[in-house]
Amino acid sequence: MNNVDVVIVEPKTGFLDYASKRLPLGVMSVAGMIRSKGFKVKIIDQRIDPHGWKKELEYCVNQNPLFVGISSMTGTQINHALKAASVVRNVDNKIPIVWGGVHPSLTALQTIEHPLVDVIVMGEGERSATQLAEAYKNNISLETIPSICYKKDDGIVKVTDSAPQIKLDDIPEIPYD
Repeated sequence: MNNVDVVIVEPKTGFLDYASKRLPLGVMSVAGMIRSKGFKVKIIDQRIDPHGWKKELEYCVNQNPLFVGISSMTGTQINHALKAASVVRNVDNKIPIVWGGVHPSLTALQTIEHPLVDVIVMGEGERSATQLAEAYKNNISLETIPSICYKKDDGIVKVTDSAPQIKLDDIPEIPYD
């Protein structure tokens, strides 16, 4: 039995990490929705543990999660996100790497071309990330999941239809544990 079904990485943002630590509320909200469907989710925050995150990520990937999610804004955070994606790929190249956040959402067709990107969740990630976990668990085609961009087995890029905006009342409480 896996100790973790989904891993989500909040990469360092760059040179300002020393000045301010904030809760990764976006990642926590996505994790809360996934957890509400019975999945075990682990958040790895590079900003909190700038030296130990790599070992923690390697440990989690060795547990064969359904996917590893990585959030990223435009800018220096992408470099730290790519380091995390590289760790995943080096430990197990079969684990899907799912990107979300502002940068991949706005530049999905460009971002999906990178070899360390398998799927992009575009826009609000709570619903789509949860459906990805269910699809990977049950071996269901990703074509049914709204608001994603992904590479099919033959390398063709597929963009699914947009999801309706999620209602705030439909989002479970943010897990602070």
